[in-house]
Amino acid sequence: MSSFTLIELLVVIAIIGIIGATVVVLPPRLQQSASIDASTENVVSALLEARTKTLASKDDYAYGVHVETAKIVVFKGASYSSSSPDNEITLLPADVSITAIALAGGGSDVLFNRLTGDTNQNGTITLRLVADTAHGRVISVTKTGLVYSEAL
Repeated sequence: MSSFTLIELLVVIAIIGIIGATVVVLPPRLQQSASIDASTENVVSALLEARTKTLASKDDYAYGVHVETAKIVVFKGASYSSSSPDNEITLLPADVSITAIALAGGGSDVLFNRLTGDTNQNGTITLRLVADTAHGRVISVTKTGLVYSEAL
């Protein structure tokens, strides 16, 4: 016949408690991580889309990306106009914010040059979690128009 001692029972309860606490705490972190990853991918995709459209000379225009704290906008033409019907707006989720825009020449627009895909607005765009600003991503745009991201 087997019986459990009080110590064995307490150890089992402690293990169950630790596992339960991990399951409760982990999903919000996973959601935040997925949110920053998806937002980074949206910004990178918008930049690459604008560069591709410019290189393809779609509608005989250059394209660019306008960056704000809570959204990005792919625009058509030599400069951003908030009222243009051609704008493609992508809103960032509420838990992610663009906290820094450091582009050559200042400003918040990256415009790609026709035929080459180069940009005079190379630099970085930083995204961070609103609730945990230590976690985020930096998106870099090179002078040649290439785009890549890395963790902070």
